[in-house]
Amino acid sequence: MNRKAVVGLVKVMMAVVILILILALAGPGRHFITLARNVTDATQNQVGLGCVLTNGSTNNTLTDFQSANCIAVDLINPFFVFVVIGIAGAIIIGRVVLT
Repeated sequence: MNRKAVVGLVKVMMAVVILILILALAGPGRHFITLARNVTDATQNQVGLGCVLTNGSTNNTLTDFQSANCIAVDLINPFFVFVVIGIAGAIIIGRVVLT
């Protein structure tokens, strides 16, 4: 194989490893986001932002600041996925060197 083919193969392998990592980390990340948004834990202690009440409905008594925090926490998982997929795509397409 020539050098360009080997470099291309290595880029694809690195991108696949990154994609596998994002898929492996998305589940635990979603769990922590759910914990951050909920009102109570198993012992009925206030631990989260209070975005979702215990019956599953949204909390309408939140201030604008608290609502913005809830929205920001909700957007963490999609941003994480898109950023890592973008990094994997940059490795395949561009000349990104990870050292």
